Amino acid sequence: MVFRRMREKSFFFTAKAVPLGPFSPLRAWEFHGMACSTDKAGRWRGIRDPHKARPANPAGFSLLEMLVTIAVMMVLMSIAIPSVMRAWRAYQLNSAATQVAAVIKATRSEAVRQNKQISCLIQQDGNGIWWIGEDNGNGTLDPTKPEAALTGSAAFLAAGVAPDPASMGYPAAPQVPGGLISFDARGGVVFAGNPTVFVLYIGLAGDNESGFRAVTVVPAGSTQAWLAPPGAGWVRMS
Repeated sequence: MVFRRMREKSFFFTAKAVPLGPFSPLRAWEFHGMACSTDKAGRWRGIRDPHKARPANPAGFSLLEMLVTIAVMMVLMSIAIPSVMRAWRAYQLNSAATQVAAVIKATRSEAVRQNKQISCLIQQDGNGIWWIGEDNGNGTLDPTKPEAALTGSAAFLAAGVAPDPASMGYPAAPQVPGGLISFDARGGVVFAGNPTVFVLYIGLAGDNESGFRAVTVVPAGSTQAWLAPPGAGWVRMS
């Protein structure tokens, strides 16, 4: 039946008698309604059932789902972080060895180009940072020439900390005396005594578990970078 009509819209209600209980003769009236309107053809169309339950909002996460997600992320991070740190330490060592070898090669090339003796100086500044570059002739680095700094925790190491150089094929390879390597006009190393192979050991301060790097300079002047994984001997980097 039509209960109320307003312009083109109406509200239709239906009534149904329902028992109050399974054994009760009494009945109660149950009402249902629906808003309707007419279309252009004059037919009634339902608009919305006001008693129809709205669907629950499916967006968002429950507290349990969020806690499980956080737990999974923490497990993955605990696995990934050590690997990332090992890769970062290896990168620091490789970068330091590559830069040291590049500066030594540049100094040698400059000696050949200028056809005179030029030295490569290794020294530590007041902040504890190791530098390597071309000597300007008075025991200091020439700021106009290529130079490199061992940044982070990378540093030159004393002999005996890194593995023995015998695995490089050099039973006796002393460190650079006085932190100075000199090249003559032909690119060979200038020695005060008998010719030998010089080696520079590089590592991370207080960390022997990340391995070591080294740079060797043979009497002819050629330079080679090396790496030693933890507990292993030396292998060529390049």
